[in-house]
Amino acid sequence: MQSCHSGSGASTASSVKFPLPKDHFGQVNVSIEQTEEYRSLVRRRIDGLLADEEIYAVRKANHQPRLDPAAWKFVRSQDEVKMYRRRRRAQKTKAKLGNVPDSIIALGRVPGSIEDLLYGNFSTTQEETQTTMAYEHEPTDCALLRVLELDAPEDPLHFLGLKWILKKMPLTTPRDACYLEAMGVEKDTNEQRFGYIVLHSVDILQCPPFDRRRNDVIRGEVHFAGLFRETTPGFVDIMVRGTFDLSGDLPRHVVPLASMSFISGILKGVDCAGAKKLTLLARHNAVSGYNLDAVYQDEAFAKDAVCSVCIKRSKRLFASTRLRACRVCGLAICSKCSAKNKRLFLGSERPCAFAVCCPNCVLEAQQMTGMRPCEAEYAVVADFYLHGPALESYSGALDSAVAQQQYMASLSASEVDESDWWRDDKTDTASVADADAVQEAGRERTTDATLDESWVGRDFMDRYASTLSDINGFSSSAEEEDDYALDVETVEHWRESPYEEEIEVTGKSASDALAVLLKRAVSIGSQVQQNDSVMREMHRVQSRQLGI
Repeated sequence: MQSCHSGSGASTASSVKFPLPKDHFGQVNVSIEQTEEYRSLVRRRIDGLLADEEIYAVRKANHQPRLDPAAWKFVRSQDEVKMYRRRRRAQKTKAKLGNVPDSIIALGRVPGSIEDLLYGNFSTTQEETQTTMAYEHEPTDCALLRVLELDAPEDPLHFLGLKWILKKMPLTTPRDACYLEAMGVEKDTNEQRFGYIVLHSVDILQCPPFDRRRNDVIRGEVHFAGLFRETTPGFVDIMVRGTFDLSGDLPRHVVPLASMSFISGILKGVDCAGAKKLTLLARHNAVSGYNLDAVYQDEAFAKDAVCSVCIKRSKRLFASTRLRACRVCGLAICSKCSAKNKRLFLGSERPCAFAVCCPNCVLEAQQMTGMRPCEAEYAVVADFYLHGPALESYSGALDSAVAQQQYMASLSASEVDESDWWRDDKTDTASVADADAVQEAGRERTTDATLDESWVGRDFMDRYASTLSDINGFSSSAEEEDDYALDVETVEHWRESPYEEEIEVTGKSASDALAVLLKRAVSIGSQVQQNDSVMREMHRVQSRQLGI
């Protein structure tokens, strides 16, 4: 298999505009021999995972750690998933044997099923690919280059195809990758069912690397393989290993961080499947079918309306209990009873957005099984991608997200007094020199890249880009005595508020309305102070990493 950095490979010399048009890469032709080579590559990766799984099982039976502590270092944990990186001395040993080292291994379990995890990552068209990537790897540009195999008789989740992805990351040069993607469900020699996902960079004539001078894009490489089993009802045991090589002149610790974030994006497939199922239910319930404003989005309830779950009435005064319409079924639901952190692919302003959902619809979506994503009735395309003009606004949204991250970084470097920031007589004391320095660093990112510049899975749904540890909820291990240290000091974690009820001011007097607004101002002030504190701490950590 040729490397995607092959010297004989052509490059895109002309300047292009991102996101790329749908037919930019043209018709990608793959010979029968090449397709067979791709199948063999996938089979080797799957067999390697199964062999490693047996080794881990033997070590566990002998009351030993599943991974050799001399070769692997615990780095991060995300819920019930632990991530390890190969120690540098182990990488050198494996390199002598002629193998490419897997920099990261993720072990643990996630809620859901194999079907959910694969269905969430599944896409058969360009628009479906954009929809899936919008949930898992935001912001991004992507393309489905060629579908090679689809929907085997015994495996409705089978897929083999070629894809291209571009990652726009704040303060560093964007990276793109052309790779083979394979997924499906099989049985091992013991007739035990397992799922798999394989991502492997390939060199394709129709998708050469872009010229860095003209397009400011660097070709990276992705090499990931994942094995999934259901040993406990309601959970999936996962084993994912691989690396996302960003190329370019970046610090050594950046590649493991980017790899961990890419793995986190793959594991978001379960949540993405939930969003797809809720979207299918919402569209099914909509009177007008695929209508952008389907399912009673602006439904006004009568004064005697009650919550469909707790039977409480809406209390308009101070909006302590306000009824909203479930985005899926349209029934009244209060904020206390609504399901949290649910996103749907409805609406024309963004690919997916947080929405009010009742627990009954969420349960119905979880109980949906037998998904066949190759059939049109199970395919989900975000409303945002159903209309061409939205793509241009999406490009502006990506640039705005990057600009917003740079602005927040400049604020974190300042020494603004946080205690009374919201007063009318407060003046901005941020250092202009610090802001200029951050912007200048964003233009030239060669050897001065920092910790949170090159992670992959940024989510800018509400116009704010957070850091790697914030968005993925990682916890860090202590410093190790190794050739280099990947871990940083643990900072206060911040999570974007997925949804907040709107304040409805219906006070009987101006004083009541003022009291509500002041209460809201204090709440917003607390959130902003917390955000600024996190960014300030990350700036200190980055400064220590660079020796400033």
